[in-house]
Amino acid sequence: MEAMKQSAVQEDERTKPTILIVDDRPENHRVVRKILADMRANFHSAESGHEVLSLVLRHKYAVILLDVMMPGIDGFETASLLRMNDETKHTPIIFITAADHTEALEFKGYEVGAVDYLFKPINAHTLYSKVQVFLELEQQRTKLLQSFQDIQELENKNRLLLKSIGEGILGVDTQGCITYTNPATEKILGLSENTLVGADVAEFICLSTSSAGNAGWENCRIFEHCAKGYTYRDSYGLFKDNDKRMFPAEFIATPIYENNTLFGVVIAFQDISQKRSIEEQLSRLSQFDTLTGLVNRSTFEKHLQQAIKRSLRHNREFSLLHLDLDHFKQVNDQFGHEVGDILLQEVGHRIVKTVSDGDIVARIGGDEFVILLENFIEQHVRNEAALAEHLLSHLSSAYLIRGHEIYIGPSIGIARFPGAGEDSVSVLRAVELAMYRAKKQGGQNFQFFTEELHLQAMASLELEQKLRAAIEHEEFTLFYQPQWDINNNRVNKVEALLRWFPADGSSLGPGVFIPKLEEMGLINKVGEWVVDQACRQARKWRTEYANPPCIAVNLSMEQLRREELPEMVFYLLQKYQLPADAIEVEVTEGMMMQNPQQAIEILNAFQRLGIAVAIDDFGTGYSSFSYLVHLPINTLKIDREFIRKLGEDEKCEMVVRAIISLAHNMHLKVVAEGVETEQQLTFLLEQKCDYIQGYYFAKPASAAQVRLEP
Repeated sequence: MEAMKQSAVQEDERTKPTILIVDDRPENHRVVRKILADMRANFHSAESGHEVLSLVLRHKYAVILLDVMMPGIDGFETASLLRMNDETKHTPIIFITAADHTEALEFKGYEVGAVDYLFKPINAHTLYSKVQVFLELEQQRTKLLQSFQDIQELENKNRLLLKSIGEGILGVDTQGCITYTNPATEKILGLSENTLVGADVAEFICLSTSSAGNAGWENCRIFEHCAKGYTYRDSYGLFKDNDKRMFPAEFIATPIYENNTLFGVVIAFQDISQKRSIEEQLSRLSQFDTLTGLVNRSTFEKHLQQAIKRSLRHNREFSLLHLDLDHFKQVNDQFGHEVGDILLQEVGHRIVKTVSDGDIVARIGGDEFVILLENFIEQHVRNEAALAEHLLSHLSSAYLIRGHEIYIGPSIGIARFPGAGEDSVSVLRAVELAMYRAKKQGGQNFQFFTEELHLQAMASLELEQKLRAAIEHEEFTLFYQPQWDINNNRVNKVEALLRWFPADGSSLGPGVFIPKLEEMGLINKVGEWVVDQACRQARKWRTEYANPPCIAVNLSMEQLRREELPEMVFYLLQKYQLPADAIEVEVTEGMMMQNPQQAIEILNAFQRLGIAVAIDDFGTGYSSFSYLVHLPINTLKIDREFIRKLGEDEKCEMVVRAIISLAHNMHLKVVAEGVETEQQLTFLLEQKCDYIQGYYFAKPASAAQVRLEP
């Protein structure tokens, strides 16, 4: 704190004006200092002219009190020398002299630069007043000098700013004549300052875009606004460069006034050619598909909304077609995405060639296209079905891409407004439903949207919502159906079967909700829950039975695609402290044949972990024996359709005999599913089938009710 006070005192001393007292007699110094003691000023003393000349080289003085009669250099000569120095020629000098001076001496004093005289003996009041006046004048002079320096500094900064700024700057007088340019202007326009200054600004700015041509400076909008004291802005003006090339520019014109009179206008501008180009590119990107050049989904929806308004206004229908390429993913997987992209471009080109000029074609997804038809009904030249037939034909022809001959076709949905919905969202949903109906029919066909489709969609949506709630509220449970070991007369295994009991009391079979879970992408989550619950139950039974059954768990195709599936099952076995043989996994023959190589890799991983594998529904999937030999499996389960016809169909009996014989020769166990009669059981016993599963022994039941002992 003390240091801060000391610093403040020092700063105050530096800002005080300084008075120089010059006299060869020290007592006169003391008198003057005493009179001026309460004055806010610093004091320096000198006893000779030589000392004065030395001091003024190092200090600046607000006023000098100079004795006339001094030995050596007297006051007159000292004053004369001070006036010859640029730094001191304006410093006020008050001569102090004896009362008996002559007029000639007084005149000489003023001639060498004195501003006033004081006579000895000194009158204290007179001295104080005169010095006070000159101190105030010095303060005003200092302020004026500082203001002048500030203005000069600002001008220098502004001049530097104008030269270095990236924007072009044009100074224009009231006649439209250019008076100033900065380097940026010269660079943008391609002209030198000498060429620009003095030229008509209309040579470089389009002042009017009317048919009458250039309106001239005094009649243009820029000058009209500035003459009224307003700033004029234009986000898209047109300028001309040295080659008379027009380019877009963003500019602002500011009026410059002097004494309330318009002195001129300053125009700051920048070339926005690149900016406009980028904006146009972004605009195009926002409206069109970058791959095919067709309208994108966002823009198509705007066209569709306008079509709906026109339809309602004029009471006329229009149609939509939704195309989805069948098996496009296989093309990408087999030939690569680059070929896939070229294929999409060619498909878009063929669609455009097939439809009429007024129709809107858009790509709204990876391999999905839509067509908006507004005029075909009035023209009576074609209808949606005929157009769909043409599209099926044209799009199914071979595509020759990078040396590959590729065949692909679309599934097409058709919907009409207003019958298919009330707004763009519902119409697009309707035509999409029709397209999916075409896909379910095998692809390469077209389907119309119907009310039945709508009801099915609503039911499907309701089922989706219920299934999500079922997962959230844990409405699923597991039932178990025993597999009877014929040779040992005991339950060897049980198959875990997923059941759902909705909160509303309704009942839906697994044949309905499991495919829906797969469609929704939830089967992996539910499948992991099934394995977890099966392991939990296996642990419980191990505490209740001496020979607890192995639990067979069904896997979905989606689960079989996951490389981490075996590790997940093994983790749950460890979680519940179960051996690997506590669980068996079941996959259908059809699933195996969809991607045999991938399936073999996954099943091999199960075998390495010691987890048994069973093939379900065997005999229905057209298995290749070459694959069957290499499948890492332990059990074959004969499909119930063959078992149901035992005793009725000799061919089915032959198939069952063959499967059992094949399995035993491959050292595999055999399970017969769907056994319901004694006749079926007798046949299977004769053929030495290993395990029996079906209503003849036990229906699926909860863990608490399942029959595990004879």
